[in-house]
Parts: sequence; structure tokens; C-alpha cells
Amino acid sequence: MINTENEKTDVEITPRTDIIFRNIFGKEGNEAILEDFLEGIMGEKVKVKKLQSNGELSVENVYQKRAILDVKAELEDNRIVDIEMQNKEYYYYNKRLLYYLGKIITGQVKKGKKYTDIKEMIIINILNYTLPDVPEYITKCHITNENKYYVKEVTLYYIQLPRFLEERKLSDLNSKYEDIVKNKLDEWCVFLCDERKEVRDMAVKTNLSLEEAVRQYEELSARPEVVEIAFRREMAEADIKSNEEYMRQAGIAEGKAQGLITGMIKGKTEEKLEIAKKMLEQKINIQLIIQITGLTKEELEELKEN
Repeated sequence: MINTENEKTDVEITPRTDIIFRNIFGKEGNEAILEDFLEGIMGEKVKVKKLQSNGELSVENVYQKRAILDVKAELEDNRIVDIEMQNKEYYYYNKRLLYYLGKIITGQVKKGKKYTDIKEMIIINILNYTLPDVPEYITKCHITNENKYYVKEVTLYYIQLPRFLEERKLSDLNSKYEDIVKNKLDEWCVFLCDERKEVRDMAVKTNLSLEEAVRQYEELSARPEVVEIAFRREMAEADIKSNEEYMRQAGIAEGKAQGLITGMIKGKTEEKLEIAKKMLEQKINIQLIIQITGLTKEELEELKEN
């Protein structure tokens, strides 16, 4: 855990910080890091064919990017992997997850495509809070019919970091390394929890991908622009959380509150699409449009087709 002081606040930077997580696991050139992490989660060797960028996370688009701060990749066997780091609990998170899952599915069926073209999807949710009645720190879920796969194309993983801390007694200074780290995923969870540096350093000795991730984490954490973005993210999250709490205390029904939040996000999305459409008509450089709007290259291609 790195505390970085600036004139505004003390900003806590960890591997879970959005910009840090995205730049370590979702950046082109870091495929080996992502592959090792996925191997720990999925228990199988994987090869990343392509990382799908959601555009740069910058100070200017911190608020607009809130809903799509994830890591997305396509594997060599054509499976789609989507990873989201969820640092704070939101009462509508599961509903948002369903909405986002639907968006990934429908995004695959473009004009002229068939339903059979839909690729298998693996959705990984890393939570910095606990789920009620789910004691295991990693849970794998399928849509089933009496314990038989019903929709085999979708696999969900939930990794609860506080459960890992509790299960492995990571915060207990008397806990031995071999009791904490029993497999590859444990190594990565030690890194993400960002406690007991001596335990993390022992894991690094046997995992070159983790060693590189730690190196990049320490380098990124020292960059002023990263601190600035992390600070703005904290402010954005605090504002949104406060608005949600206000709506609940004011007696606004959960469904109505969710509708207002969704409407705010949708409004901003539609505004970005309109801006992007006009920029495309002016034949402005695609990378510049991505930087300004925060839209992905795939979204811009779809916009051009329509």
C-alpha cells in the first residue's frame, strides 16, 4: 500500500486502484501477466490472442468511465474474458453485471452475424467486500438446470479478497508463508490485497509474471498523473455513493433510484456517441476520438456501420 501526498489529499494507491489494475492486467505487452493470473483463477493454461482496450483512463473522463473500468481479452480458443475490479459495494452491482453481460452478448451479434457466432464468455468479478452466505474466497458459477450445464457459454467467477484475508490469515503476523500461499491464485491475491510485503516478496521469487507486475505497480505508483487520476476517482466514487445514500434516506424506492442512476449514465453515453459521430463525419483521427470520448475502437466501428 502506497500513500502519496499532494496538496489536496493523501491518496492510497494499491494494485486494486483502477488505473493501476487496468495498466498491469489490461495493457498490450502485458499478456504474460494476464495469462498467469487467469491460469490461477481458471486452473488451466490460457493464451491471450488480443487485449480489447476500453480507451485510456484520463483525468478528463474519470466520471464518464466509471461503468466500463474493466480488463477485456480474447483467448486463442476464441473465449472472451472480462475482469472487473470492484473496490466498493453497490447495492445494484448484480443488476449492473447482468446488464453488462447482456451488452457483451449483444455486442457480438452484429449485422449479418448469427446467434451461433456468440463466443463463450468468462466474467471475473474481483470484490474488495464480501458476499452474504458465500464463505469461499473464490466461487465459480454457471447457469444450470439441476446441477447440469444449461447455458455453458457463460462462466462467472467471484473472488472475495476479504475472504482470502480471513481464510489464509494473511494479516496475522504469525501465519507462515506455506499456510498463506498454496497455489498460483493465492500468490496473486497476496499481491492484490497488498498486505505483508514480505509474503509478497517470497511469492515473487517463484513467479516471474508476478515479479513484473510488482515492478510495474511500484513504477506506476510514483507517477504524479496516476496519483491525480486516483484522487479524482476517489472523489467521483464518493460523490456517486453520497447521491445513492441521499436517495435512499430521502425515501426514493430502490427501483426509481436505480433508474435515475442508469438514466444519468445512459445520458452521458448518448452524448458521447453523438460527439463521436460528428467527429467521424469530420474524418478526425480515430485515436483522438477514443481519447476524447472514452469509447472503444469497436464501438466506433459499430457507430460507423450504423
